[in-house]
Amino acid sequence: MMRLCGFETYTDVQLREIKNINIINNSLNEIPNEIDLFANVVNIWFNNNMIMYIPREIGYLKNLKLLCLDDNPLRSINKEIGLLTNLEELDLKNCQLEKLPYEIFNLTKLKILNLSCNYLTKLPREVENLKSIEKIWIDNNQLMSIPESIGKLVQLKELDLSSNRLQYIPDTLGTLSNLSLLWMQSNQLESLPPSIFKLQTITLLNLGNNNISFLPIDVFHMDNLQELVIAWNKFKVIDSELYKAKSLKKIFLDINQTILKTNPMTINPELIIFRNSTPNDEMY
Repeated sequence: MMRLCGFETYTDVQLREIKNINIINNSLNEIPNEIDLFANVVNIWFNNNMIMYIPREIGYLKNLKLLCLDDNPLRSINKEIGLLTNLEELDLKNCQLEKLPYEIFNLTKLKILNLSCNYLTKLPREVENLKSIEKIWIDNNQLMSIPESIGKLVQLKELDLSSNRLQYIPDTLGTLSNLSLLWMQSNQLESLPPSIFKLQTITLLNLGNNNISFLPIDVFHMDNLQELVIAWNKFKVIDSELYKAKSLKKIFLDINQTILKTNPMTINPELIIFRNSTPNDEMY
């Protein structure tokens, strides 16, 4: 008998026909070993439960495309997760994870990886194997560095590195030619590689609440940049080139930063300037 809420009376044949399993906010404390009986399941939502362990049998779910386990006290992930070769979205937000199995980077069809709000200190260089990845959210962890191999993720469109302990960003980040949204606020960054400002696909760049002492004017020449957050850094004067940024629609400054004066005729009329009164203010 299947020991899973809502499926206790199903036959093995019926279980093999199930495509979606949705058990959310249900105080579920375990995934039964018989999970492999759902041989054709495509989507699983087990988020916001009390699950502490993922059985090895989950590796048999070869048709699985979405696995959502966020808000469970997992602490660790079994290496068998690397057998889910058709997985496209993996959500492990707020699972108390301290490290990842290297096998997770065998998921070459993965498009979305959510690792937010854990205790990760390292993103392994094997991340380069995620050839199909489009979105990585690894904010609110304890990362000290980012591997240079991240530059090989040419399909990446969104990258959230905010609220970590990063002091350095590799120059290879500038090779992410499809990157559109980049969050790096609330780290310990003192400078940025020039290659970042050559990313002409970027529409949102959040650098707020760091230790950056110099902002290159190249940031105002990024062709598609629409929203820029630079509040609460060490530099206090903003170059008047800001006003010439053709695509920029919003910029977030802090109350202590000033912009050099310029000819009013050169000001972009669509630009809106926001002022943050404290580093904890919402910065997109």
